[in-house]
Amino acid sequence: MRRRSFAIASMILGIGLLSGVGRAQNPATQIGEKVDEAVQGVKDQFARAKTAVHDMGVESRVYGRLHWDKALNGVDFTLEVRRGGVATVRATVPDAAMKSKALALVGDTVGITQVVDQIVVSLQATTTTTTTTTKTKNANP
Repeated sequence: MRRRSFAIASMILGIGLLSGVGRAQNPATQIGEKVDEAVQGVKDQFARAKTAVHDMGVESRVYGRLHWDKALNGVDFTLEVRRGGVATVRATVPDAAMKSKALALVGDTVGITQVVDQIVVSLQATTTTTTTTTKTKNANP
């Protein structure tokens, strides 16, 4: 009888220990999973921030190339660089050669993978008004 009681007690104790160990591992496992999720979240945020900073740098490089090119002097460009190096260029230029030059500069900039062309060629972009004054002599002084 003692042996049977001892066996039952041992079995109950073993089940209790195993269930206790299972409970102890469960919170630790949950904590580990939470830490992994938090680390992954930080990595994702860092990647987004890094991409945003990279895109800002790319936009600055493109703007600088367009602004300082003498062939494009006086053209007001609007730029937008989205994730992945997609650049949208807007402007009004007087001729197709200027448009071609601008698109080439944007496309050849490091970090640009695609150029969305929204440049309009318009002769009115260079129209300037000149006034001519004619002096006439008065025949009767």
